[in-house]
Amino acid sequence: MSQSPTSVYGGQAVIEGVMFAGRNVNVTAVRRKNQEITFYEVPRKKASSFVSAIKKIPFLRGIVGIVESAAKGSQHLTYSAEAYAEDESGPKKPRPKPRKARNDGI
Repeated sequence: MSQSPTSVYGGQAVIEGVMFAGRNVNVTAVRRKNQEITFYEVPRKKASSFVSAIKKIPFLRGIVGIVESAAKGSQHLTYSAEAYAEDESGPKKPRPKPRKARNDGI
């Protein structure tokens, strides 16, 4: 009995959304303030031959995996943070005028 290839998916929470990582693409879905959902899609790149060679060594494979995951996660987290900040900045409130200090001689 031959087994079909298994699907490998992972993900993490981001600000007001979620990031999914698949075999060929990474996608972040973020809910905006107006209840619209926006997507940020990044195709996965093939690793260079040097990185592929390093991934064959057990300890170094873990280090490379952590660095790749951190870079990918921070890229998608930055997208969601920018979308959230854009929604929060909205219409600006007028600033109160600064008061002048009283000079009572005290």
